[in-house]
Amino acid sequence: MAIFDEQVNRSVDSLISAIQKSDVFLDFRAAQQDVSRIEGLQEKIDAYRMENYRMQQEFQGEELLRKTEEFTKKYASFREDPVIDHFLSSELAFCRMVQDVWNELLKKLELD
Repeated sequence: MAIFDEQVNRSVDSLISAIQKSDVFLDFRAAQQDVSRIEGLQEKIDAYRMENYRMQQEFQGEELLRKTEEFTKKYASFREDPVIDHFLSSELAFCRMVQDVWNELLKKLELD
C-alpha cells in the first residue's frame, strides 16, 4: 500500500477486512462466482452495462427518459434471469456501499 502513515495503513486494512466480511460484499462475490460458471455470461452483462452507461452519458431530459424506457423493455427478459438479476443487484449494492464509505470519509474530513 502506498500510504506512508502506519496508523492509516492499519486502519485502511481494518476497513478492507470489514468490507470483505460484510454481507453486501459476500453476496456480490457469490454472484460473481455464479456468473463465472456460465460461459459467455460476463460478456453479455458487460455489453448491457456499456449500453446503459452510454445511454446515460449521451442523453438528457425527456430523451433520456424515452431511451431508458426502451432500454428497460429491450432487456426485460435479460433481467428476468435470476443469475443476472442477482449479479446486477448485488453489484449495485456493493457500489453503493463503497460510495457511502467514500462520502462519509469526505464528510468527516470536511472535504465535500
